[in-house]
Amino acid sequence: MRTQIGVGVVVLAALLGFSVAPRVRAHGSGGAAAYDTASEVSISGMLAQPPSRGRNGLHLSVRESGGETVDVRAAPGSYLASRGFSLSEGDELEVTGSKMTVRGASVLVAREVTKQGRTIDLRDRAGKPLWR
Repeated sequence: MRTQIGVGVVVLAALLGFSVAPRVRAHGSGGAAAYDTASEVSISGMLAQPPSRGRNGLHLSVRESGGETVDVRAAPGSYLASRGFSLSEGDELEVTGSKMTVRGASVLVAREVTKQGRTIDLRDRAGKPLWR
């Protein structure tokens, strides 16, 4: 009987599609999306407006050369400031992060941001925030 239950659990897990890909909560808890290394992309563009403070860190609007604006979720401003990294409207940025949907909106959760040749790591390669 135990063998049948064990096999049933394994089959159920397979049917539900449990993934072994590294996933880390993007921001805090409470239903936040998971950082998915498989969905990482890099973008470059201009910071279209001053960074705004979100519940879990700065929100950046990065306008790519094609005109598309990408909503980027970064780290808390205090984390950037403690490393001597500042962001201002008009800055040219390169951002690498995980594309995902958070509360119904498409966002890029940044793992690293580069400005004027200087890169700041916000998360480790698995997506775990470095400011915690």
